[in-house]
Amino acid sequence: MQQRMQILEGVTRGEQAIKNKETLSNSSAKEKMNKWLK
Repeated sequence: MQQRMQILEGVTRGEQAIKNKETLSNSSAKEKMNKWLK
């Protein structure tokens, strides 16, 4: 049950980010994550 709540909270945060235009394009995300993907 707790895991389900965490998932729903994450989805809610994502929806809020979309609504507030706080998202990145795929290429921007790849650029920011590049140092971690090596």
